[in-house]
Amino acid sequence: MGALALAGLEPGDHVCWTFDSEPSRLDATAGFVRSGIRAEHKIVYYTADLAPADVIAGLTERGIDAAGMARIGQLEVATAAETYLAGGRFDLAACIDGWADTCARAQAEGFAAMRVVGDMGWAADGVPRTEDLAHYEARVNAIYAEGYAMAVCQYDRRKFSPDQLRLLASAHPGTMHTDAHDRAAPLLRIRYAGPAALRLIGDCDLSNRAAVEAVLAALSAEAARHQRTAQLDLSELHFADSATAGALLECAVQTPTGVTITGCQPGLVELLDLFGGSCVRNLHY
Repeated sequence: MGALALAGLEPGDHVCWTFDSEPSRLDATAGFVRSGIRAEHKIVYYTADLAPADVIAGLTERGIDAAGMARIGQLEVATAAETYLAGGRFDLAACIDGWADTCARAQAEGFAAMRVVGDMGWAADGVPRTEDLAHYEARVNAIYAEGYAMAVCQYDRRKFSPDQLRLLASAHPGTMHTDAHDRAAPLLRIRYAGPAALRLIGDCDLSNRAAVEAVLAALSAEAARHQRTAQLDLSELHFADSATAGALLECAVQTPTGVTITGCQPGLVELLDLFGGSCVRNLHY
């Protein structure tokens, strides 16, 4: 289980994927990579627990010409020391800028999309500034929401505590496990629909709260930068809890140019009304 679930992800998805054995990790990764090769996507694998040669070998054992894909530049495998920890510590801003550059490079190379596999095992080793990791995972959603890149962040349940995993999972729109159903969709999909325009698809709850708050903050900043009303399309948002309603109100308060919500489901309208949404001058829903 798990391999087909990851194979069913789409450009724009950003998931926390937890595992507890190397075979299950490589099986799932192989499904994700195999789908990317067929779709002519760029595949970037940042490894921590496995050496790049072991990643290549593991994919080869699972029927993928990983060495050939690496030779033509469709597959890149690098270590955490070369990427997340390139400066000798974890630098949140540098990592976010790095992903923006990597996306731009993949687009310039002509790939239809980019698939990222991030082995996050390095964060359990006590390297400097890892306390910023959850904040980074939340902020980087703004890049994936553009709909070109997709990412699977691998977290080993043997290395991270349940509390750590809950915090990190909340920074992702969706979380999957080795026992995920075949081709399961992440709980939430976040997509930009134009400048200062965002779509939320699926469910918003405690499990992805930090991710939602981060993209709403990014939407507010973009609306202010472009001096235009922020647009939120919630027509495909099937569930939103009371904290989500509070986050939407906070976004409106923090956005001087205003927020317009379309497709707001009746239950969410009731929550917004209950929390005083009708009194927020620049919020329309």
